[in-house]
Amino acid sequence: HPCRNSMYLDDCSNCAFCFDCKGCRNCLLCTNQRNKEYYILNEKHTKEEYQAKLAELNLESNSALKSVFDIWKKMRIDNGVYRDMYNLNCENCIGNNIKNSKNCHYCYNVTDSEDCKYLYDVLDTKDCHDLSYSLYKPAASYELISTLAMAFSAFSMASHYNSNVYYCDLTNNSKNLFGCIALNHKEYCILNKQYTKEEYENLVPRIIVHMQKTDEWGHFFPLAICPFGYNETVAQEYVPLSREEVESRGWKWTDEQKIEKEYMGPNVEVPDHINDVQDDICDQILICEASAKPYKIIPQELKFYKERGIPLPKRSPIQRHKDRNDLRNPRALWQRKCSKCQKDVHTSYDPNRPEKVFCEACYLDAVR
Repeated sequence: HPCRNSMYLDDCSNCAFCFDCKGCRNCLLCTNQRNKEYYILNEKHTKEEYQAKLAELNLESNSALKSVFDIWKKMRIDNGVYRDMYNLNCENCIGNNIKNSKNCHYCYNVTDSEDCKYLYDVLDTKDCHDLSYSLYKPAASYELISTLAMAFSAFSMASHYNSNVYYCDLTNNSKNLFGCIALNHKEYCILNKQYTKEEYENLVPRIIVHMQKTDEWGHFFPLAICPFGYNETVAQEYVPLSREEVESRGWKWTDEQKIEKEYMGPNVEVPDHINDVQDDICDQILICEASAKPYKIIPQELKFYKERGIPLPKRSPIQRHKDRNDLRNPRALWQRKCSKCQKDVHTSYDPNRPEKVFCEACYLDAVR
């Protein structure tokens, strides 16, 4: 029972263009609804009225979809009630999109975590700081990215099922490593060289003292060794910077490669309605209407669109990803006043934005 073009839905089905709804079925262009069915613009309709309106909107058409999206965007601002922080079942937490957690500060997209700070996209974490994309119960760790099941570790990335590893990359199923890369099932290694337990425990403290003198200890891998430009990484999505801002920090910026027109083939007109799309569209090179970059539709993708009644996208996958990111709040907090009681709140909604942002008490009173 798919939902589409919506935000902050829980336990909903067959809903479209809805915001902050829970337990809803067959709702369209609704905000802040709870356990409703056959609602349009927050008003009750019969099943027949709802189905007639859905058919009238013709969401299988690209042009119609854009018109409804514009209505949804305005409706969310004019009618929606926004919670200061979208946290669920939390105690002493500050950030956004935190669930079932306790004592987590400045965290975003975090679930089942406790006593942590500065986490992005992390699950089942305890006693950790500065983690990103780290899952499967990381514990007592610091500055990790893209890891699984790490304990008592720091300054490492793309490493899994390790303990007591420092400054490591692509290491797995190991423990007691320092400055290693691409090792598996190893122990007591420094710079990929095997040592005895006694040698390791003697050398590592000496290395740390040296790194403290050179101001290297306590910092993640330097950006100078990163093979990618800042604008090629997800950092640009979470903390967007201009080229001038990036280069002023001494970081790398990568120019996009231009694609010569002769490699794109002839212009292809994408049908407005999904029912008018033929299978041979998968053999064509399409041009994104926003970025003018080429993209393709694969057969499995076309099948999905036809089954779901979704018009063929006229934007490339990369552009659609950017469009979704534009809908997401920044991973930052501001202080502003509750739009109802004027209490000070922390929120991911900039005070200059037009949304009506409520403190938790006012939100719960308004949305039932």
